Amino acid sequence: MKFSAIRVDYHRAYAAAVLADFAGSFNPKVVEAAYGLGFPRPLLSGDRLYTYHSHGIIGWGRITPHPEENAVFIGLGVWPARARQGWRKDIRAHLASVAFQECNEFPVRQVIIGVLTTNIEHLARCQHEAVDGGPWRSSGVVWYPPPGHYLFTLTKGDFGRIVEGL
Repeated sequence: MKFSAIRVDYHRAYAAAVLADFAGSFNPKVVEAAYGLGFPRPLLSGDRLYTYHSHGIIGWGRITPHPEENAVFIGLGVWPARARQGWRKDIRAHLASVAFQECNEFPVRQVIIGVLTTNIEHLARCQHEAVDGGPWRSSGVVWYPPPGHYLFTLTKGDFGRIVEGL
């Protein structure tokens, strides 16, 4: 699917407004289950935030560096009206592409997604994709602090398997 990605972290107030608008488009209990307490969180130094558009806004994606592990963590969301249309995978692939090809602060060797145990449907999708031999692999579970989250990792070596069509 085709979309436009616009980097918006340079405009901190706008970036915060985008995330707040996204959170406001869901029931607060849904947001808490998917993103935890305190969402949206402020951008950290070095974070990148993108918005995605195709005939209106689709979603957002965030890259947070973790240089000690030569990794970045990503987070993303798709607006309710655009959910279940395949955009999540496209946004995730774009974020991985940016991380591996454009993050020059340190050599990124892996992209990691954390999925809260309370985000049951999304966790099941990610686990299914990992079991099906996709390039994203289940890489651990962190139980503390509660509610805990599963980690899914894409290595630079597996990156080529997802970039067709970007």
